[in-house]
Amino acid sequence: VIFPSTATRTLFGDIYQIAHAVVAPHVEPVLDVRRALQPFVPQDNYVIGVLGAVGREKGADVLEGLAELGKSQNAPFKFKLIGYSYRLLKVVETTGPYKVQDLPELIAQHGVSMILFPAQWPETYSYTLSHALDSGLPIIAPDLGAFSERLSGRANTLLFNHLQSPAELHA
Repeated sequence: VIFPSTATRTLFGDIYQIAHAVVAPHVEPVLDVRRALQPFVPQDNYVIGVLGAVGREKGADVLEGLAELGKSQNAPFKFKLIGYSYRLLKVVETTGPYKVQDLPELIAQHGVSMILFPAQWPETYSYTLSHALDSGLPIIAPDLGAFSERLSGRANTLLFNHLQSPAELHA
């Protein structure tokens, strides 16, 4: 059985008896997931981007909670969802569906300073994470699933406990 990440192999291996398991990350000939990081530049205001189609399990409700807290406290950041959510999110600018080849341009066009993954459920690999890595921007992601594995040792990266409330994460 071939798994895209050790996290996925571990999850299935804890449930099923698998005689021969192999971890083989997806081949991504177009994206540079080891791209050099852009230098972090302090700003007066930050745009925190979230990428893709965001449902409950991918943290839409957490994103909305963070955006509402930020606005109520006049925080120096705002959230932009480059993609769409399972429902309309308050205080989050949402661009709508996009073509995957347009994502680098959309990240630049919207002035994204860093990329957030508010996921509440493990990813097996995460193609949107590949795009975030290719951007060279700082990344904030939960410490579960393939996120912690793929971001291990990367500078300008913050892993958070996915069980934190939006208020704890905001702080």
